Amino acid sequence: EAEPCTFPSHRMSRLSSAAVLIVLLAVALLESDILSWLRVSLLDALLLPAPPTLSRFDRECSRLAGPVGAEDGVLLDGDPPVVLMGELDALSHEFTTADVHGASASTIPPGRIWALEMTAQPRLTPLEVPLPAGATTMHLHGLGLHGDVLFAVNHAFGSGGERIERWRVSRPTAKDGADAGTAGPPVALSALPPVTAALFRDGPSEPGERATLTSKLNAAINDIAPVSPTEWYMTQFVDEPVRLYTVSHGL
Repeated sequence: EAEPCTFPSHRMSRLSSAAVLIVLLAVALLESDILSWLRVSLLDALLLPAPPTLSRFDRECSRLAGPVGAEDGVLLDGDPPVVLMGELDALSHEFTTADVHGASASTIPPGRIWALEMTAQPRLTPLEVPLPAGATTMHLHGLGLHGDVLFAVNHAFGSGGERIERWRVSRPTAKDGADAGTAGPPVALSALPPVTAALFRDGPSEPGERATLTSKLNAAINDIAPVSPTEWYMTQFVDEPVRLYTVSHGL
């Protein structure tokens, strides 16, 4: 008669110990996850403010006619807050057509800067934008704001080249009229000296060479981040500068 198969007692003991260890590890991990979740949830409840109650206005969007392909925008704090936006696509036709906005330097209108008042009834207003000597058009890419100084990357091509424009931004005051800030534009711009040339270096210790932005970076500067009224970082989005006069741009 065949005898039943048996395992040595010491082997069973090792298997039982391993099983118990696995179970204990699983419980520990599960408890750790639960405790972490409870701790984060409690901290969120105690420290984070309650989400704001959205009004009907906050939940809806409305299209405001105005800018042709606003490329960038900056927020001007104050009462009310104002978003400043610049137009690029009157040049590139990404959001318009050659039939509407022309196909050459003689027919493409310059871009504008718009002010959007962030109120219960948003108001979108084109601003009067003074240009310094040497520039006769604007096709704005990145915008930056430091205090009350507005920076803009301007691809002016044959009407001014590649340049960084700067303006002082001011709000209307009581001396500007009784209806200041309501009837007219919410802000005004006054021109500051632009930047059209810089010292280009391959490294911090290199002597570098002074050159125009047009020769080094024509139509290549993308965005700008000012850190003072006269200093900023900027990004380049194409490897080589675009030729100043090209058939494709008609400029």
